Amino acid sequence: TNFGVMGIFTAASLIFFAFIGFDVVATAAEETKNPQRDMPRGILGSLLICTFLYVAVTLVVTGMQKYSEMSPTAPLAEAFKSVNQPFFSGAISLGAAVGLITVSMILLLGQTRVFFAMSRDGLLPRVFSVTHPKYRTPYRATLLLGGIIAIVA
Repeated sequence: TNFGVMGIFTAASLIFFAFIGFDVVATAAEETKNPQRDMPRGILGSLLICTFLYVAVTLVVTGMQKYSEMSPTAPLAEAFKSVNQPFFSGAISLGAAVGLITVSMILLLGQTRVFFAMSRDGLLPRVFSVTHPKYRTPYRATLLLGGIIAIVA
């Protein structure tokens, strides 16, 4: 773990990946009723909320435990353990596991929309640009990518 100026750069590079899922909002733009209004509101609103939550959690954890004693593997859960709050430590660990699953599912949603757009533009076979007759979603790309990811998992 780096502290000081190098620690700031390390943290900045890591926190970048926390914001990487916001591109999925842009890939789902075609499914909004008024994308010119709703897209900027959705992206900026979610960025503001998440940034506020990141800063608030950082301030709380910094007040709970000295920075040099924080665990590099699970700093938030371990900080709650250090102040004799095992329930919250477990809840945070469970939330992290559930969060990883939902992030994977959202990235799958975004990837199916990318396949759909690429197929519509002729960069992939046209079979992926067909939408479901009832739900109006690109179900063929969803089935293909879901199957591939299930096999890999």
